[in-house]
Amino acid sequence: MIKGADIGWLSMLEKLGMSYVDEKMQAADPLDLLKDYGINTIRLRLFVDPPSSCFWRKNNGKRVMLGFCDKNSVLEAAKRAKDKGFKLMIDLHYSDHFADPEYQDIPKLWSAADDVWAVALIQEHTERFMEALRDLDITPDFVQTGNEINNGILFPLGKYPEEKRNLAKFLTSGYEAVKNIFPDTKVVTHLAEGNNRKFFEEFFDDILGTYKAKTDVIGMSYYPYWIGKSYKETIHDLSVNLMKCAKKYDKEVMVCEIGGLETEPEETADMIRLVLNAVEAVPSGKGLGVIYWEPAACSKVLPDNYPLGACRIVAENTLQFTDAMKGFGE
Repeated sequence: MIKGADIGWLSMLEKLGMSYVDEKMQAADPLDLLKDYGINTIRLRLFVDPPSSCFWRKNNGKRVMLGFCDKNSVLEAAKRAKDKGFKLMIDLHYSDHFADPEYQDIPKLWSAADDVWAVALIQEHTERFMEALRDLDITPDFVQTGNEINNGILFPLGKYPEEKRNLAKFLTSGYEAVKNIFPDTKVVTHLAEGNNRKFFEEFFDDILGTYKAKTDVIGMSYYPYWIGKSYKETIHDLSVNLMKCAKKYDKEVMVCEIGGLETEPEETADMIRLVLNAVEAVPSGKGLGVIYWEPAACSKVLPDNYPLGACRIVAENTLQFTDAMKGFGE
């Protein structure tokens, strides 16, 4: 089973002076600490041309830390992860900042593109990064072509459901770009709200069925906190959705993002165990694993006070992982 951690903030936090300690308060490399908790896969996000400040302001005025997610920084982080023996997932946000169901802004460098040009830009951007990984003798195990794309990518060109045909073309372009460099790397199509069975069926009936987009894996986010319901109320829907997607579309499935309140580590650990069990129960080995977003941070070190990390401050500029990570099985 993939047991993963997205660490897109980590290198920036370290640059800002944060360090990590184990349960005995001894200084340690956070990747070694994650490995001790059973983590075997690292997930990294790549933006197209992120702001040099590495911060971004949302429409609601909130200032958000992006992390070091430019090409060179992600290559460095990927090498660090591979040198430690981790599997690697690259998460391509086809944007200059976080992409999710609300934000799928076209990168500034691509602002003049039409739908035909966008296909070529996606292919070129994806292939160039895959080639850069290959030049470092790094083979990614997974690549996401887009992040939480419930409403599509590259608004308005690939907006879903208005531009279903374009979205399928964009996804296939990213898929083929990955496979051109790494034929054995698995390409992931990732949606939010993994418990929303009805939407997943509508989306993939359209994108995989009608418009024949290409992918290897259906990925899901699962955040009971943002849904406003306990995992105890929604885990059944997630489990059924995993099973149904694997069977109906003949695809492997995984939970690409999960997180729980940093103030409730035991609850979060229990949730992780249940989700791992749900993924592992998918027949024919099609359930691949679960990845936490983002365990190496906590609300007090982030400008928007994101509350679903898995660390706590134990001394000045010093972080320690909480018991939430024990859900992965040490």
